[in-house]
Amino acid sequence: MRSRTFIFVLAGFVLAVAGNGVLAQQEAPSASEAGPEWESELIGKISASQAAYRNWQEGGLNSLSFTTLLDGLAERQGD
Repeated sequence: MRSRTFIFVLAGFVLAVAGNGVLAQQEAPSASEAGPEWESELIGKISASQAAYRNWQEGGLNSLSFTTLLDGLAERQGD
């Protein structure tokens, strides 16, 4: 019975000491360490497709297409 009590108290002590580090606050970064005020992202996509038919009835359509997409985003940080 004594060993169980000792282990229980020891486990509580270890958890209390280990949990103290979690409660500590980080220092605020100085102005020179602060990151950029704006975070930006740019995504570009290019795609192409082709459809060609051989031995198709008269009036059949062949096609060739190209598609481009440019998508950008800029978000202000800290607001």
